[in-house]
Amino acid sequence: MKILLNISLLMALSISQLSFADSNEDAMALIKKGDYSGALKIIQPIANKGDANAQAYLGMMYARGLGVKQDYTEAFRWYTLSSNQGDANAEYNLGLMNENGLGVKQNYAEALKLYRLAATQGMPEAQDNLGLMYERGLGTPQDYSEAMKWHKMAADQGLGTAQFQVGFMYRNGLGVKQDYSEAVKWYQRSVLQGYAPAQSDLGMMYINAQGVTQDFTEAGKLIKLSAEQGFSTAQTNLGVLYRIGKGLAKDDTKALMWFKLASMSGDAQAIQRRDQLSSQLPPQAVAQADKLAIECKQKKFKSCD
Repeated sequence: MKILLNISLLMALSISQLSFADSNEDAMALIKKGDYSGALKIIQPIANKGDANAQAYLGMMYARGLGVKQDYTEAFRWYTLSSNQGDANAEYNLGLMNENGLGVKQNYAEALKLYRLAATQGMPEAQDNLGLMYERGLGTPQDYSEAMKWHKMAADQGLGTAQFQVGFMYRNGLGVKQDYSEAVKWYQRSVLQGYAPAQSDLGMMYINAQGVTQDFTEAGKLIKLSAEQGFSTAQTNLGVLYRIGKGLAKDDTKALMWFKLASMSGDAQAIQRRDQLSSQLPPQAVAQADKLAIECKQKKFKSCD
């Protein structure tokens, strides 16, 4: 999950942060139109003159292949030029590239250093990723207290992924005393931003009565929201709810459909449940679940019930 998220963020650099002096409005207009080749003609010479914002954006264009052929090595070069001038976005994106081995050999220690540079400038995404590095012991000894510190900084700025992480750490007592009520509070903030893992975890807390009154109906709503975003853990758990008829009407065909969808992501538990339920249902029901799973995937998991 984290690597996919990081690569996605690598491709994002707010166009509002571009400051190309007199050429700014022209570049912005072309970017909004999707005319990246035209925007490149404006951005490239400004980047060549040493503008840090332009260099960072040019790096992003190479990372995404916007107006140019995708080239992580070239993206890394432009991010480095911008980072050398202290640009937080460039430092953050260089951290992502070092962490994921894009355009450079994977280097967690370097990623940690770059995330810290951007984090100390107040960038919430960098703070959250720095927290994850400490949480997972990447490039540094594992330190849950330090992880919580950085996650909390980002969460206080309203970053949904960080709010989830703070909730996760409270739920599991990592770096802080276990506190289900605090976990629920932070999960709810992340849920309001539509973050699938938070929806899934909060749903499970309703099932397990952790910090909230047990409520399978509410759990079903939250887990379904997460499943509809393609989150395989939630898809598996949604299948379980259909299987046992808790919070949702019992429906073995729908249960199998969700197990099949989750198993496409390699979810081991989903694969086990898929195979077990398939062996217990008549062939017609299994065929129907196959059909529903294909249709649901085509609809990108929306309105599958």
